[in-house]
Amino acid sequence: GRPDNGRTAPPPGQFDKLAIGQAHGCAYGDFILPVCWGRPDNGRTSPPDLTWFRDMAAGRSTTCGLEAFSGEVVCFGDDYQSLVTSRPEGSYARISLYFAHACVASFVDQVKCWGRGSEGQTEVSDALLGGTVPAAGRFHSCAIDLVADTYCWGDDDALTAVPAQTFIEVAAGETNTCAIRLLDGGITCWGGDGDGQSRPPNGRFVQITVGEAHACALREDGEVLCWGKNDRGQTDVP
Repeated sequence: GRPDNGRTAPPPGQFDKLAIGQAHGCAYGDFILPVCWGRPDNGRTSPPDLTWFRDMAAGRSTTCGLEAFSGEVVCFGDDYQSLVTSRPEGSYARISLYFAHACVASFVDQVKCWGRGSEGQTEVSDALLGGTVPAAGRFHSCAIDLVADTYCWGDDDALTAVPAQTFIEVAAGETNTCAIRLLDGGITCWGGDGDGQSRPPNGRFVQITVGEAHACALREDGEVLCWGKNDRGQTDVP
């Protein structure tokens, strides 16, 4: 990927999870304090002292996470589009942040989104029955609800209707969305495909993430596969 500002130089150490944004990233774990790197301005790489997170996500110039014990939303960095000051109250299990808006979900509450909503990406679909897996894209959002139905809302200029399949994970990017199927662990993508970002490889997968025009997924055997735009080596897995 693009190496300036140290964005491709993570710190040493052992971590369980990653949160990667536009020009910075954070590594953390259930019992591991977060360490962030990359472009440091606006405090996006400076998490609060002695704060553990159960889930984290990074965007344009803001980082958000769910405090490990309370599940409350904690955000730091640039307050662009009021991401820091308008975060919702309550306890949550999952968080997703892309560019300038974020979504959270718990097992009892409706999915909540905040930040930039110019294309309707923060106006959560009324059809959702609760929510367990949120996915924030650039101008759209998606979520899997309590009965395993998937819904998307926001800008659909480059999106097609959500496929009539059951998914266990969903990730949204700039103009496309990818999800892992419950039936066989394979990946289905829909929306923009100008760089092949909606043409995933075959296999059984357990995790997925989508970027501006590329995507990566973790297979059951531990191998990471990436596809889509590769002008800066973003799909060249080490």
